[in-house]
Amino acid sequence: MTASTTEVVGRKTDVSIAKQPTKTPAIKDTVSFLLGEAGWAFSQDRLTTPKGNSAYDYLQRVLVKQPKNPQALVALEQIVQRYYELVRRSLKQGKVAQAQVYLSRALGVLPAHAEAPAMLKLVTARQPKPKAAMQSMPETQTPALRTQILALTSTQLRQQDEVTVAWLTRLALKAQSIKATMLIVAPKDAQARWLYQTMNSADPELRIRANIKRGAPARIEASYIARMDELEVYAN
Repeated sequence: MTASTTEVVGRKTDVSIAKQPTKTPAIKDTVSFLLGEAGWAFSQDRLTTPKGNSAYDYLQRVLVKQPKNPQALVALEQIVQRYYELVRRSLKQGKVAQAQVYLSRALGVLPAHAEAPAMLKLVTARQPKPKAAMQSMPETQTPALRTQILALTSTQLRQQDEVTVAWLTRLALKAQSIKATMLIVAPKDAQARWLYQTMNSADPELRIRANIKRGAPARIEASYIARMDELEVYAN
C-alpha cells in the first residue's frame, strides 16, 4: 500500500512540473514592435494624438525600456520637424491659431529643441500684439521661483477683443512650455471663466494648470522656475 501511494504521488509531481508555463515576452511589448507601430503612426500623421495610439506614445514606451535607444531619439526629432513643417504651412495659409497649436505640440515633445525659439518668434510675429511690453524683473544667476502678476483692464474683460485673445493664447502656450501654474482673478465669475476658457483652448490637447477665483483687481498670477521673466506683459 505504501509503495503504491508513493508511486502515485511521484506521478502527480511529474505532471505538476510539466505544466509550469514558460514566460516569454508579449510580441506587442517588444522594442521592435513598438518602433514599428511608431513608424506607422508617424506615416499617418498621428504624431502626438490620439493619446495612447500616437507615434510619441509608442516612442515613450520604447524609451522606458531603453532610455538611449537611437531609433526612438531620432524619431522624436522627426516628430518635431514634422510639426515645424505644419507650423510653416499654417502660417502660409494665414491660420495663426492652428500654427500655435502645432508649435505647442512640438514643444511638448522636445521643450528644449534648438529651433524652438526661432519657431516661437516666427509664430509670434504673425499675431496681433498689445502695446510695448513693460520692463522685466532682473535676471538671476541661477533659476529661481518667479511670480509674474499680469494685470487685466476692465476694457479687456468687457470687450474681449482679438488682441486680448491673441495675447492670452500666447500666454497660455508659453506657460505650458515653462510649466507655470496660474491663478486667474476677475471681478465676475463669468469673466474669470472666459479668461480660463480662452487660455485653455490655445491647444485642445493640453490643459493649462490654473485656478480661478472672483476678486479684484483683475489679474493673472503665474509662478514658475526661471532665471528671468518669461511671460509677455500686456502694456496698457
